[in-house]
Amino acid sequence: MLLDVGEGQDGSRVFRGHLTEKGIELTDYPWEDRVVVGLSPDGRQLMTVQQEQEDVAFTPGRTARR
Repeated sequence: MLLDVGEGQDGSRVFRGHLTEKGIELTDYPWEDRVVVGLSPDGRQLMTVQQEQEDVAFTPGRTARR
C-alpha cells in the first residue's frame, strides 16, 4: 500500500507498507518535492513527478512477497 501524505506548502511524504513474515514493513521515502502518480503492476517501480510537474522519475520499488 502506498500512502502520500500532503503537508500543504511543505510538500508531501510518501510511505509504503507491505506484509512480511514478521508483520508490516514500513518504508518512508524522504522526498520533499515529489508526488507519486503511479505504481507498476508488479510493484517494482514508482512513477513520481516533481511538485510543479517539471519532471518525471521512475524509481525502483520493492516487490511485496506473497
